[in-house]
Amino acid sequence: GWMSPQQRLKLVSEVMVGVLCEKEPLPPNTIQHNATYRGLIEILLCEINIEIDMQKCHIGSGMKIGQDLLMAEEEVRDQRTPEEINQAKLEREIIE
Repeated sequence: GWMSPQQRLKLVSEVMVGVLCEKEPLPPNTIQHNATYRGLIEILLCEINIEIDMQKCHIGSGMKIGQDLLMAEEEVRDQRTPEEINQAKLEREIIE
């Protein structure tokens, strides 16, 4: 069924505290907690696979991680206003 964002956050926090904090008990064995646990595992596995794929792409191309974002920025530079260009420069300086 439908759950409010607050209910979802409560379930996630209960599951993560139980899993990550050694002295805390695991959450109750309910359908909602089990579904939350399985959902979190799926999200983590998906993110890990994306990261692995991205690293393989960068290793094969010889580019540093993040270099593709800087190159994409250069391609659209001419299509931006001066204010947008200045904002992008500030952001790039923060990243570097």
